[in-house]
Amino acid sequence: MPAEPKSLDQVTDIAMAGTFPASDPPATTADSGARAVPPERLMERSGPVADAVTLRRSFASNEAAKIALEGLVRDGPVDRSGAEIGQAAEGCELRISVPPNDAPRIRTLLARA
Repeated sequence: MPAEPKSLDQVTDIAMAGTFPASDPPATTADSGARAVPPERLMERSGPVADAVTLRRSFASNEAAKIALEGLVRDGPVDRSGAEIGQAAEGCELRISVPPNDAPRIRTLLARA
């Protein structure tokens, strides 16, 4: 006699049994939080980059420069403390210090911003 057809939920439950990923972090415990890094370390400023290359790009407005910086921080990633937005002859200028080996890649990202 053939077995009854199983619903999609039953098939999914059977397939997922015992597949909890080992890479998932454990839940928050009393002695340690859920963060990989303590919040105090996240707020520390990093020191200046040795032999840093300064990249520059002009923008029509301060807001456009800020949006470009946010994109670089997210996509780069780039250290926000190495960036500066200042006034230029026309609009404003974003200046960012990056490690020499990252300069070509960040230059490309900055050109797209």
